[in-house]
Amino acid sequence: MAERTSRRATGVVAAYWSAASSGRFFTWWSAAASFAVASIILVPVQDGGGAAAYGRSVVAAAIGWMILAVPVAGVAMLERRLSGALARGVLITITLVAISVARTFVNSAVLSATFGDLSTGPIVTRVLTNLLAAFALFPVVAIITEGRRRTRAITERLAAALDRLDAATAVAADRAREATAFVTRIEREVRAGRDATLAGTVDFDTVRAFSERVRSASHALEEQAASAERAPALADAGVPARAADTRLDAGASAAALPTVRRRALRLAPTPFLWAGILYAVLCVPFVVSLSGNILGATVATAAIIVIDLVANALLRKVPERVLPAAFFIVWLLAGAGAAAIAHLLLPEHGPLMYVPAVALPAVAIVLALALDAHRSVREEEERSTRELAEAAADFAVESARAPEQLRHAASMLHGRIQGRCVIFAALADEHPPTADDIARFRDETDTALDELLPAHDTPPTGGFDRMLAGWRPLMDLDTRIADAAASAIAQAGDGSVLTEVVNEALVNAVKHSGARAARIEITMGDSGEMFVRVAAPGRLPRAVMQTRSFTGRTLLFQDGDDVVLEAAVPATGATVNA
Repeated sequence: MAERTSRRATGVVAAYWSAASSGRFFTWWSAAASFAVASIILVPVQDGGGAAAYGRSVVAAAIGWMILAVPVAGVAMLERRLSGALARGVLITITLVAISVARTFVNSAVLSATFGDLSTGPIVTRVLTNLLAAFALFPVVAIITEGRRRTRAITERLAAALDRLDAATAVAADRAREATAFVTRIEREVRAGRDATLAGTVDFDTVRAFSERVRSASHALEEQAASAERAPALADAGVPARAADTRLDAGASAAALPTVRRRALRLAPTPFLWAGILYAVLCVPFVVSLSGNILGATVATAAIIVIDLVANALLRKVPERVLPAAFFIVWLLAGAGAAAIAHLLLPEHGPLMYVPAVALPAVAIVLALALDAHRSVREEEERSTRELAEAAADFAVESARAPEQLRHAASMLHGRIQGRCVIFAALADEHPPTADDIARFRDETDTALDELLPAHDTPPTGGFDRMLAGWRPLMDLDTRIADAAASAIAQAGDGSVLTEVVNEALVNAVKHSGARAARIEITMGDSGEMFVRVAAPGRLPRAVMQTRSFTGRTLLFQDGDDVVLEAAVPATGATVNA
């Protein structure tokens, strides 16, 4: 239990530091959230209470927020200019402490100067309340917005890569159509040459001359196949290089981010206790400083937790089509219940105790909207990732059509038609061919010519080499494969784990940096496993991240300036589970 608690505490600290050192801790989102909390919930308390006093406190708190927003805006500009994560994290931490302490005195001064009122409550408790609110609210907003920004940056890189692949696939499709037209022209020329040969005097020399024409046509097809086999470069695909080289780092502007597909708003239930605990962290110290009633605050906290559990349990039973409306209704009722409990526990503070009626639903709605925004860009990232992998596979298939079609036609001319020519020439050299001999030669060559273009377009099969070919328009691949590993790859065939692992690594390279180059190293271990390492320039949000699970050990981590995926996979006979 102690070890688990320690791990959670470490995770919280790590999440805070990641947000504080991100370079985008203070944003418009954090400004809006902090203004709402500062001017509605954490207002300066006055003796006597009452609606009028609460209204004056709201105005004073709003003015105090605006005063403190000026230096915080300066910090926000400075954090974007600092290059070191440590410097940014220290700056943000000092700023949070400073504004939490200063806010107590600024609010008191504004309340006194504006309305002549005095705020009450122990200074230490009020400062502690501000500290808890600042370190609870700002990091949560920063984590959500930074996660959203990073995910949208990933979507941008995936979209740019997808555009390049789609353009390259279009070029490959054009080449396939050109190859079909070229084969059709060769077929017509060969057929016409054969008919002309058979219409005249048929002897060894005329058949041999026709055979040489077939041989020349076969060589022309092979040369065309070699030319068609070159993967379309970026310039061939018609995509500007600057679009392909898109990079979005921690300082990228929001305007540079892509637009995620519009979809219906989904106010899904928040995780159990999130809204209740966040509200309690923001409000309980305030209630204690207001009333000094620790027991009452404890009971109120327990009631808020129960209300959270009940509200989320109810929402999880609501049909999805009516969930947004039900979300508002349930949390408004939850807020009304929290306000009623607060009024029962602290009736002497009057209208101030009705704040939970607005504050609790607001916390739940903000959390739900933030989670929905994060979920939407995450879904967009997953969709783009799938589309990119599929586009690479489609390009690999499409780019293989032209050379395979041309080589098939060359093989038919060289192997079947030229072979029949040799036999027919030998027969003509012995004696003039009979009508049956000529008819047989015509039928056999007609059959071969009819098969130069297959009746059904069968997509080429996959495999490791075909998968790599699909990525050639996106990046330069430096592939180093040990001889033993190359033999194992050839034996594994289509659907091998190795093919899936390397494909996943290349997807990650594009996702996390828009990489234009990658190094692939594959070696064979003594235990019969292949060890795969794929490295590409880039930067992960964290030093080690989860990736898709494959057979054997798989790691995705930061190594200097490279994003690296390492895996150990079975050498032979292993396929990815469906």
